[in-house]
Amino acid sequence: MKVRVILMGDSQTYFLLDRHDPDFADLFKVLADFGSVIDRDEAGIQQYAGGLARIARDEDLPPLHRTAVAALVEHGARIAAHGSKLTARFGRIADIAREAAWLARREGKKRPVVRAEHVIEAVRRTKRRADLPSRRFQELLTDGTIRVMTAGEEVGQINGLAVMTAGPLTYGFPARITATVGAGTAGIIDIEEQSALSGSIHTKGFQILGGLLRSLLRTDHPLAFSASLAFEQSYGGIDGDSASGAEICCLLSALAGVPIRQGIAMTGSIDQMGHVQAVGGVNEKIEGFFDTCRAAGLTGEQGVIIPSANAAELMLRPDVVEACKG
Repeated sequence: MKVRVILMGDSQTYFLLDRHDPDFADLFKVLADFGSVIDRDEAGIQQYAGGLARIARDEDLPPLHRTAVAALVEHGARIAAHGSKLTARFGRIADIAREAAWLARREGKKRPVVRAEHVIEAVRRTKRRADLPSRRFQELLTDGTIRVMTAGEEVGQINGLAVMTAGPLTYGFPARITATVGAGTAGIIDIEEQSALSGSIHTKGFQILGGLLRSLLRTDHPLAFSASLAFEQSYGGIDGDSASGAEICCLLSALAGVPIRQGIAMTGSIDQMGHVQAVGGVNEKIEGFFDTCRAAGLTGEQGVIIPSANAAELMLRPDVVEACKG
C-alpha cells in the first residue's frame, strides 16, 4: 500500500515539531507556505466571484448580484487590512454570503437576489452578535464611568487608541493617556511598567521614547526632570507599541505646557528618529473613536491621526464614511 501523508497547520506548530522531533524533517521533506492574502486585481476578484457562484450553486442559494460580489470583495479587503489585497481565508466571506442569502430570502420575493445591502446588513449582524464587550465599554464611556474627552483642550493629555478582540472580530476604543512633569532626576517613568501591567513590546516602545527625547532635547548636561506616563482607568495588561506616537506627543505637551485638542485621537508607533510607523487595526480604531464621539456629540472637528503608511488600509464602515462627507 502506498500512502502519501499531508499535514496542514500553522507555522508555529510546524517549527515546533521540526525542532523537537528528530524524524519529522525526514518524514516531511516538503514545506509549502500558503499566504493569507491574494492580490486585489482582476484575477483575484474573478476568484472571489467564481467561489461565490459555486457556493450559491452547490447550496441552492439565491444568485448574487454584482453589487453583492463587490461588497464581499470590499469586506475581503477589510479583513486583509489592505486596499490592494484580499483575504485568502474564504470561509469568512462564504459565511457572510450565506447570511446575506438568508436575508434576501426573508424578504419573501418570488425570485430573491442577494444585493449589496444584504451583504452590509449581514456584516453588521455578525459584528453585533459578538460586540458585547465593545458595547459595555461604550456604555461606560457614555455614563461617565470611564472618562474620555472628545472636545476642548488639555495639557499633558491625549486620546490614544487600542483594540480588543472577540474571536475573529476586532473592536477599537479610545484610551486616555496622561503625562505629568516636575523637578527631579528620575527621567520618564512608565506607570504601566512599574505596576507590572506592561507587555514586552509596550516596554520596548516606551524605552524608545527616551531615545527620541534625548535626540530632540540635545543638552550639554543630563536632562533634569521627572515625568510619568499612564493609561488612565486601565486595569488589565497593555502591550504593543502603537500608542508610542501618542505618548511622545503627550509628554512634549506636558514639558512645553502646550494643550492638545481632545477631539483628535492618535495611533502610530514611533522610532528614535521621530518617524511615525505603521500599526495594525486602523479601521477598527477609527470606528471605535467615531462611536465614542457620536455618543458624546459630533462637533465636526473630531478626527484620528494615523501613520501615512496605513492610508492604503482604510476600509471604513459606511456610516463613518458618510459622516466624513458631511
